[in-house]
Amino acid sequence: MYFPFIISKQFDIDALNEIDLKYYQKFIPVLIPTDIKNCKKNIAKLAAKNIKFVLVLNCGKKNYPTMKEVVDNFINDVLSEYENYSLAYVIKESTRKVQIERYLKAFPNFEKSLIHQFEFIDTSYIKGLNNIEYNFYNIKFIDDNYINETSNNNTVLINDGFNKQKRNVDYPKQSDFLSKYYNYKKNNIIGFGDYTIIGDGDSTGFAAFAVALHLTVIKKPNILIYHFTSDDKDGQKNIGRKYLYAVGELIKFVDKNKIFNTSGIDGFRNNFDTKHYPGLGIAKKYSIKNHIEQIVNVI
Repeated sequence: MYFPFIISKQFDIDALNEIDLKYYQKFIPVLIPTDIKNCKKNIAKLAAKNIKFVLVLNCGKKNYPTMKEVVDNFINDVLSEYENYSLAYVIKESTRKVQIERYLKAFPNFEKSLIHQFEFIDTSYIKGLNNIEYNFYNIKFIDDNYINETSNNNTVLINDGFNKQKRNVDYPKQSDFLSKYYNYKKNNIIGFGDYTIIGDGDSTGFAAFAVALHLTVIKKPNILIYHFTSDDKDGQKNIGRKYLYAVGELIKFVDKNKIFNTSGIDGFRNNFDTKHYPGLGIAKKYSIKNHIEQIVNVI
């Protein structure tokens, strides 16, 4: 099973909402709530289509909702009549045993998972928790010994495989995307996950000098990201021209190579055919859709 971690912003959630339901047989999105007002609207879209997901309660990032805010605004509000989701609690350096116990005792009607961003000192306690749906391990912070000492045949390995650059012009033509998709079924691992082509961090939100489009391509056993980048002339002006150049390069690449077609590629192709610039948020949506559909197609 594939578990893409998704920041619950508009275009990220729109990507999930537009993916054909047949793909959901092999993937479950893990949703990280952002700002309350817009995030409630976005997550409600998934609930309206009865899409299963995992809701992260305590992301802990700056300016993100607290656990209480997530409970009040999602579990007890917009999702109060929705049942097709489960919960996840992030273990951080500051996490104490009493906090985990409090989480496990709350919300008795929900399956619960743990996201290990830090190696909890009492491994025997974690190992003894036989009511955990998934143990998500961020392998950037967690080693194999800790996994072996804490998992109960419910391991999901999470890796931020996207090599994010500070400037769009700095992307190479191609980069490797580190993933456990090819051999995750070994050693009692039941799933794998990533942060798609966004990475485990926030985009700045500033206007770009150059446009970079990211296209995920599977060449077993590797996942590759092809980057189609415009020039950075004219500063932050003429973004539409830059986008159409980049999307033209992307479509030329797709047409020259055997690549599984996705709804994300269809979106890029439509823009190319109509010479339409939809905005960079839509382009991000296309890349997320392509990434998820490419991976689901090979697992």
